[in-house]
Amino acid sequence: MSNAGVKEFNLLQETISKITEMLDEEMNIFLEPVPLFLREILSYYYSQGGKRLRPALLLAVANAFGSKENLAPFALTIELIHTMSLYHDDVIDDAKERRGVPTVHERWNAATAIVGGDIFHAVIHLHILRAIQTNRVTNKDIAMRFLVDLIQIAELKVGAAVIEEMRMAESSKIPSLEASIEVTAGKTAPLFAFCATAGAYLAEQDPEIVEDMNEMGKKIGYAFQLLDDLLDYFESDKDIGGDLREDKKTPLLVLAHHKDPKKVESYRRQKEKLTREDIIRFRSEFTEEIKQILDWALKEIKESRQLLVKIPENEGKILINALFTLLENKTTEFSNQIENN
Repeated sequence: MSNAGVKEFNLLQETISKITEMLDEEMNIFLEPVPLFLREILSYYYSQGGKRLRPALLLAVANAFGSKENLAPFALTIELIHTMSLYHDDVIDDAKERRGVPTVHERWNAATAIVGGDIFHAVIHLHILRAIQTNRVTNKDIAMRFLVDLIQIAELKVGAAVIEEMRMAESSKIPSLEASIEVTAGKTAPLFAFCATAGAYLAEQDPEIVEDMNEMGKKIGYAFQLLDDLLDYFESDKDIGGDLREDKKTPLLVLAHHKDPKKVESYRRQKEKLTREDIIRFRSEFTEEIKQILDWALKEIKESRQLLVKIPENEGKILINALFTLLENKTTEFSNQIENN
């Protein structure tokens, strides 16, 4: 690792630690209006930790442009919107484990996960409204814009992509690559784009900068989702091969089907019986397609980096670079694993 890379890595680790402390303090405020018996359910995944990449992006952009706002309520909201979505996602996927612990519906039951997720969602929005009401934020108009944009620009788009992904999974038809890519991008890119966009306008930047940050966040979010989909075929904190068992029409499945329809159809016919060894064999049979997706992710990261010229030279910019490097390192890790198969 280069000296610049070491500096980025150390700053990222230090920043994530500080962000976690900030979020933990804010989480205590978040839980204040929540009945005691619900607090364990709503804090279950949050308490297991996480990468904190989304709030890190918001904070890095806001601080890079010199924001004077109290960013804690916004950063926690971003982290919890992602965390809340896992309650429903894990029910949909029938996932057994998340972040090293049983999923919410395994720990309690499906009804608790569904209703708990709904309550969680409502309290997340309430958190920003309470921050406005109690004067914990400086610019109330921007805080309201944040809440409206969160719902309209991020949540609606992500929700629509998840619904479309489920519709594709229920169909026996393999979609076009373009349709698969649109769904893949839609699951994550809107929230990452929102993080970067909100970071810019929380620092009261002009519309041109806000739009550039939106584009930067969109590209890094797409790269993140491409890599997250591939993670399903490698060891992770989720069930390996879940996407293939659920017949999710990810770009990898579509590319593999284009290459060898008969072989892919044989996997799809026995999808519910696939073993870990089957998943690893699928991975080894379609390494070229995995490499193609890794190339796409690297392209998005490279194009995101080009937008950094809009950001002043400071620690915020270094931190954003560190997030890019983190994703680049993940592509290298995947490349090494498939080369060593």
